Amino acid sequence: MHVLHVSSAKILLWVLIAAILASFSVAQTGAPRHISHLYRTQFSTGEVVSSTWRGAQVHGAKELLGDRRSGWTLIGASVVDRNGIRRLVYSDNSSGALSVSLYGGAGAETFMGSTSPVALEAGWTGRAVADIDGDGILDVIADHEGTGQVAVYFFGGFQGTSLVRHETVSSLSAPGWTVVGAADLNRDGRPDLLLQNSFSRQVMVAYLAESNGINVTATQILSGSDFRGWTGAGMQDMNGDGHPDLILTNDTTGESTVNYYGGDLGVAFLRSDPVDPSGSPDWKLVVPAATTNETKTNDAAITDLVESASASLASDTTSTFETQATTFTTTPTTTTATSTSTAPVLVFNGTGTSSTAVTAIENVVHSLGFAYHTVNSSQLDSMTQAKLASYRLFIVPGGNSITIGKYLTSKATTTVRSAISENGLNYLGMCAGGFFGGYSSYYKVLNLTSGVWFKFYADYYKGIHKESVKISFPSRSKLDIYWQNGPALSGWGKVVGKYPNGQPAITEGYWGKGFVILSGVHPEAPASWRTGMQFDTPVDVDLAYARTLVRAAMNRTMLPHF
Repeated sequence: MHVLHVSSAKILLWVLIAAILASFSVAQTGAPRHISHLYRTQFSTGEVVSSTWRGAQVHGAKELLGDRRSGWTLIGASVVDRNGIRRLVYSDNSSGALSVSLYGGAGAETFMGSTSPVALEAGWTGRAVADIDGDGILDVIADHEGTGQVAVYFFGGFQGTSLVRHETVSSLSAPGWTVVGAADLNRDGRPDLLLQNSFSRQVMVAYLAESNGINVTATQILSGSDFRGWTGAGMQDMNGDGHPDLILTNDTTGESTVNYYGGDLGVAFLRSDPVDPSGSPDWKLVVPAATTNETKTNDAAITDLVESASASLASDTTSTFETQATTFTTTPTTTTATSTSTAPVLVFNGTGTSSTAVTAIENVVHSLGFAYHTVNSSQLDSMTQAKLASYRLFIVPGGNSITIGKYLTSKATTTVRSAISENGLNYLGMCAGGFFGGYSSYYKVLNLTSGVWFKFYADYYKGIHKESVKISFPSRSKLDIYWQNGPALSGWGKVVGKYPNGQPAITEGYWGKGFVILSGVHPEAPASWRTGMQFDTPVDVDLAYARTLVRAAMNRTMLPHF
């Protein structure tokens, strides 16, 4: 009898591969794992928000700080390339000038400066960017309002901002049509042009070919819903099926929708989904352009892992397996507080918290890349001060602060308060968490405010229990943020944001060695919470601000205050 000997490392490796493939299969048939990207820019201020999406649902968002380009139009951008660089391309339509803002560092969020390529020729307007010639560098696509011609300005050089040449796209002269994007619809490896008619609002695809990608081989009108009243923002694969999908914004409301397409030429209409039902006409959506240097998607990362794992089987290298098994991560690090692994954030999900509020704050923490643990009421009661002090940030989400305190012992609240004041644990309280961080002579709370207790925001006493409120800030534009029975934080800390009546909505300050941020509103609220309300601020913009609060609380960063 022949006996086959298999090492335990090999067995574990095959189990790992099978688990990855199984989870990938489930993800494809259930909630999509495919991550897509969108940018949103505000015309009046130049503010830019970068967001990630799973299908038509926001996965995360972050604000990109830099030289605000008020008066300039963001015509295109890239996601993070293999060198860790992100590029945003602006156009000054009045002069034809172009500008490229560069971002690097962790997550490519640190502004590195701007550079100004050569201006476009008179009469030409920059509309979109794409890697037309496949050299890994974004090229600017422009059109001429008078003649309807389309031209490509090819760039190169060290930073990809040196003009190499510009050429007119042959066999394309379309007066009344405007370029709104570029994407590879027929999957031949080259971007195709996307144009929209100014009068009929029809959207047309112009397929490009040849080595330099500037010859039109065919055109096709996209079918689907009536495009009148909607403007195309561009196309990218939103549902992970390999076909670019059309993203449109409403000219009046600013809300967004996605039309899914498929088929050999990428023009077979499938269905539509709302992307952001709460948009504002002051905000513009921009679809990033893919280049040959673009960072791999999750799907590609999974493929690479399986291939490298299989290779390690052939070489019988156990250490390779161990390295891959410990570094590959596709899901947030969420464990209970009893885990022995470390994480900087502790999220309270005990009795009295809202499960949807807990999920909302978890999504924000995960989108920042922070590992976190969750802790319920009984677990928090049993935690020592030293254990709590091993975390950097303790977050209490929305819910009912009275119920939260009722199901905690006095020992638990004392331990939390001591970890903050004596050990420097930071605290972020959202709505009910804001009340819980304050003072009460009747209920168990943390009293991080030296005896200051909070009332509800004034609209509560008018019989209003949830609404969109316009929050003002000292150094940024106002945001419409979801409010539900949240506190007015008068009498404690520095005021970061104000309700419409001037009462404090967000405050910050120190309690002993710990840094504390309290919020009476929910910038972390998902789109589903906004049903039946009017928001002028898109949901991903509010989510970006929620990230700002979490990051500031984690790093003890004082936010601008009145």
